[in-house]
Amino acid sequence: MLISLLFCFASVKLTAQSINRDSLKRIAFSRDSIIQDSLAAIARIITTAKTDGRRLRLSNAQRQKFNADKKNAGSDLFKPAPGTVSDTLMLSDSVYAKAFRLAAYKKAFGYRKRTTGHYILVGGVAAASAVAAFFVIGISLWLANGAHVGV
Repeated sequence: MLISLLFCFASVKLTAQSINRDSLKRIAFSRDSIIQDSLAAIARIITTAKTDGRRLRLSNAQRQKFNADKKNAGSDLFKPAPGTVSDTLMLSDSVYAKAFRLAAYKKAFGYRKRTTGHYILVGGVAAASAVAAFFVIGISLWLANGAHVGV
């Protein structure tokens, strides 16, 4: 009996455990393309939210309320509303709401991108300071070594 049972199991082909490489590649490719599509969709949502958030204008009363508490980026002042967004379907998307609030807060707080002129100015001040320090140290060493000034 035991031998017949073993013979039965040995004669059955177990094809369910074999792996087809092509199907694995298709599964992996489809999963990667789904992830890439979702990342691209999130990037589009964030870009839309940033442009909408930068267009938000605070009224004078809202500006005074913001100036009283500038550290509160999660304030309801920056909440996206149907009149301030380009697509009202985005209002229920949490990624859109977070990106909108951050962009609106940065605009209200006065964040600016630093321009090339800013870096040239800062670099010029640093270079001038280094030259002045080198000049002062050189003169002090020259005088300390016994140089005679004026005769």
